[in-house]
Amino acid sequence: MSGVVASSHARHGLLTYTGLRNDDFRAFVYKTADYGETWTSIAGNLPAKSVNVIREDPNNPNLLLSAWTSVVRDD
Repeated sequence: MSGVVASSHARHGLLTYTGLRNDDFRAFVYKTADYGETWTSIAGNLPAKSVNVIREDPNNPNLLLSAWTSVVRDD
């Protein structure tokens, strides 16, 4: 897990997971609306990059900001 963020809205939260150590570069981003009882992927059409950080805009809970890692390999 690369991050867990409690939303400013009751019961909501965000979670990111990175598969970098396993060479899995997909975006793993989830949300909860029930205090973490269940989680739903919100990765949608994000690029295949490891998400390290996610934050909710303080004024608009529907706007999420994320940062990811790009890996360049020179094999």
